[in-house]
Amino acid sequence: MANVNRQSLWRAVYASGEGWSKPEPFADHLSARGVALAAVDGTLYCVHKGGGAPGFEAPVMWASFTPASAQPFVEALEAISRPPSEKASEAEAAEREKKVQVASEALAAARRWSPDAATGVSSTLPPALVNDGGTLRLIHQVRDPRNELREVVLGSKDGAPAWSTPPGSLKYRGSWPATAAFDGTAHLVCCEGADERLVHLVRGADGKWAEAVDANGIVLKTPDVEETVGPSSLGVHDGILHLLRSAWLTKETPEGQEDEHRLWHAVFDGTAWSEGTLLPATHVSKYPPALASYDGRLHAVYATPGKALRHTTWTVKDGWAAGQDVAGSESAELPALLVFRDGPAGKEHEALLLVNRGARH
Repeated sequence: MANVNRQSLWRAVYASGEGWSKPEPFADHLSARGVALAAVDGTLYCVHKGGGAPGFEAPVMWASFTPASAQPFVEALEAISRPPSEKASEAEAAEREKKVQVASEALAAARRWSPDAATGVSSTLPPALVNDGGTLRLIHQVRDPRNELREVVLGSKDGAPAWSTPPGSLKYRGSWPATAAFDGTAHLVCCEGADERLVHLVRGADGKWAEAVDANGIVLKTPDVEETVGPSSLGVHDGILHLLRSAWLTKETPEGQEDEHRLWHAVFDGTAWSEGTLLPATHVSKYPPALASYDGRLHAVYATPGKALRHTTWTVKDGWAAGQDVAGSESAELPALLVFRDGPAGKEHEALLLVNRGARH
């Protein structure tokens, strides 16, 4: 029996003109916190902390899926599902139904992700994942040395996928790492100290991570975090690196002061960061949204105070849309978004994958 509970991971797919698919559980994939997604050479990867208490260091798990591997099963089901001949007997119709059932079950099995496996590293906070020019890099935080950021890469050993050992140190201490591939380079943003300053790191051609600098070698000024707290999210859209965080604000109400978490947005054009600006008041969340560029818009999904998952979009012309909840999805953690390609060879189409942890009850 599949293990589906409040720590289970869930997935849904969005396509323009079709909307969101019905959320489905990742059976037996449990996570203490949020997840990270990336794609390399047509294979999708998911990493997350294993099940357990959210605030403790726990093993980082990983799973993968290659959409193209399921296509033969799609075609087999389509072939057997063609309407039977009007002259088909009851026995022939019954036999066809059996074949359709078998083909459906085979397709469902082909669409399953690989079982969770240990990466060999642990993390106190959700890990980050990035496709760095065809190399899959996993960034994680360890408790000792305090809040040190480390990385491992996915390679192969004895013909099977394997994560590198031992983990390499980024030689930086920070919390809540977020990554993105931008302008041909891996970028990372994290918080230094107790959310005191945003640190923007870039992985150089020498393989070392260092703070981003301008043409004169001066460290770039990152946006003033002001009243923002916690993690950041990164996404690339139309040649711009987008950063979102949650701002902790206090507002006056007839009943007195009340705290709220408004989302906050800044951008990096390759030379400098903009100052952060608040999203419209309808966008409220303790955690920043997952980000992905799809069909001409920057898409964002975040957990609302009511634990619903809200989907919104952004363009330069229209700004942030009001958005709407993803039906059937709920979470109190960081979700993840990823654009991937699906469909038969020569007829592939892009879609948007959402993976999230269930809500804590």
